[in-house]
Amino acid sequence: MDAYKNKMELVETIDPEIEKPVFRRPGFEGIKTLGEIDERIATFIRKAREDKDLTRAELAPLLGLSMQVYGRYERAFSKMHVTRMIHLCEILGFMPMEMLFSVAPHLWGRTPEEARDTMELAQQVVSLPHGTKRDLLALVKKMVALERAADGAAVETQRGEERAFREP
Repeated sequence: MDAYKNKMELVETIDPEIEKPVFRRPGFEGIKTLGEIDERIATFIRKAREDKDLTRAELAPLLGLSMQVYGRYERAFSKMHVTRMIHLCEILGFMPMEMLFSVAPHLWGRTPEEARDTMELAQQVVSLPHGTKRDLLALVKKMVALERAADGAAVETQRGEERAFREP
């Protein structure tokens, strides 16, 4: 288990909402509490709604909710289930990865720049026509195979050099 925690870069932390220690991967700004994550989700959905020029009163019925119940999500008072997030994506026209990126960009890369580049690449790919996506996928698969082959060759070269160094 320790090897897994190290591989995943997990650190033990205490969150006010959980009675036991939990393991989290630190983000670029440290480890956010679950409450802070809820606040970021609330900010994201409020902005997504406002970007569509909808009021809470207009959006809530589209979700089958009262304005008061929907408002709890925007105030981070209620936690959103994944099914509700999917429904919001359908209604407000954003991709789930956009919300998750706004909350946890460290999941997209090892540095803020890498994370932004990964997100931008994903957004660009999403906007491509299907035929172009298919062609791009084939190209990327070839690139990955070549990268893995090169990495494998480099490892074999290093092993050979290490054997040569040890042998008289």
